[in-house]
Amino acid sequence: MRTFSWVRDRIGRWRQTPSVGRRGTKARPESRWRPRLEALEDRSVPAGGVLDPTFGTGGVVSSSLGATTSANAVTTDPNDGKIVVAGYYGESNLKGRFGVARYNPDGSLDTSFGGGGEVTYAANTASGALDVVVQPDGKVLAAGDSSGHFVVVRFNHDGSLDNTFGKRGAATTTIFSKNFERIYALALQPDGKIVAAGTTGPPNSTGSREIVLVRYNPDGTLDTSFGQGGLALDHIPTATWAGGQQRLGLAIDSDTGQIVVEAAAPALRPVGYPAMVIRYKGTGTLDQQFGGKGTGYVTFDGKGLPLLVSLADVAIQPTDHRIVLAGRVTSQVQGLARLNSNGTMDGSLTTTANSEIGVIDTIKLQSDGRILVGDVDAIPGSVLSVSRFNPDLSPDTSFGVGGVATVTSLTGEGYAGMALEPDGRIVVVGGPALGYVRVDLARFLASGPQVDSFTADSDSVPAGGVVTLTAANVAALNPDSTVTQVAFYVDSNGNGVLDAGDTQLTGTLTRSGSTWTLTVDTTGWAHGTYMLFAQAEDSSGAFSDPLTLNFQVL
Repeated sequence: MRTFSWVRDRIGRWRQTPSVGRRGTKARPESRWRPRLEALEDRSVPAGGVLDPTFGTGGVVSSSLGATTSANAVTTDPNDGKIVVAGYYGESNLKGRFGVARYNPDGSLDTSFGGGGEVTYAANTASGALDVVVQPDGKVLAAGDSSGHFVVVRFNHDGSLDNTFGKRGAATTTIFSKNFERIYALALQPDGKIVAAGTTGPPNSTGSREIVLVRYNPDGTLDTSFGQGGLALDHIPTATWAGGQQRLGLAIDSDTGQIVVEAAAPALRPVGYPAMVIRYKGTGTLDQQFGGKGTGYVTFDGKGLPLLVSLADVAIQPTDHRIVLAGRVTSQVQGLARLNSNGTMDGSLTTTANSEIGVIDTIKLQSDGRILVGDVDAIPGSVLSVSRFNPDLSPDTSFGVGGVATVTSLTGEGYAGMALEPDGRIVVVGGPALGYVRVDLARFLASGPQVDSFTADSDSVPAGGVVTLTAANVAALNPDSTVTQVAFYVDSNGNGVLDAGDTQLTGTLTRSGSTWTLTVDTTGWAHGTYMLFAQAEDSSGAFSDPLTLNFQVL
């Protein structure tokens, strides 16, 4: 079996080297201690949040679509991982069409969709899509407005309009004929029914906005068992805005059928209009048990709940039905909050500082319970970012750099959305700024490789003895990647964390399938107990979470 020793050079590449190293830095070493260690240059390495090298060019795709195109939403096909982007296609937001594009998993346009990778829809000269969903059968639902009223359009898998849906492929709903009405969020129920959340205004008024839910049957007809004739419009006073752009988040609890809506302006809230969360029963009536005040909603006004200047999206944890919310505490501080299933606060508000004024746009839940939050710096040439939080809402510092993965958008200001691939990879799209003919996509890896166990053939050896370290069941979890290295380290600075103050062990390294072993000679090691680490790296440049064990030199 081939044997070799590996160390990392100063620019981060692995190379073979004789087993000779520099002096270690273990606390209170004896003067004769010269273990065979190699200094670790940098341990600020991500276990996720690395751009996927198999996607586009270095993880990024920039494609020209239509005349003046803006992306507003992204999702993925649960069957094949293809990526669907929806937005405006035309001269402007007021004179445009629905634009929907589909990409293959490698980032290329899927020419089987509409013949060139994109399709459009327009019932008139004023329409556009703000959200998109792919059904389990691969059909695409895009929602927004047409002639100032609700519209949901369905496309077949090949991009043609599905004439079995609504009227010639589109379901259009008018709540009040004299008001501008628009769908902002779309969601599918497990039974195939379609829920749309949008805004309208009181009759004969165009000033303020009110939330309205519409539920459609799978064929695009109104579900008259929902609310009143298919509509839920409850005239919630604090859910109105004095003007400006609105944003709604929508989530459906697949177990209970409850529908949760978050409502707030996307940037700074107007005075007197706090961010709020509303819950409806599956029948379309307000769940008056939510929040404990008999209203069916809670407000983040700094009184009963913390003050949030904005909310942008909402998600429901499937295991305990808790509600996760993302927004901003101030113009420059992100906020992540969680409500218990009854609408009370679950712990405190989590905040993370951002160096630029930006807007949180999207929140997604990973299958392991970790939380992804997407936002953008509100400046031209902006940086799209994804932050990841642990299930306890603490930042996941193993993701990206300090918990944040970033990519610069070529389209300028704007963050259109985020979606998860069936295999867990993270897709972001930007941006909704007009005047650009490109749609930017980027894909991040969600994790690094995995080391299942880390053991030593003995808990202790006499000074000068030999110990064999074993990392077992080492696997590359990212698609199209392989494990390229497993390295072993000693906690030189004694802080219990693998970081730049630690050193890499050298010795005889062998590999047999998914098992990696390192045989280390402890000649020159001082007496004492050492914490050791094992960490794997894959071909995409992502690292595993380090495993630890304690080892004693007698």
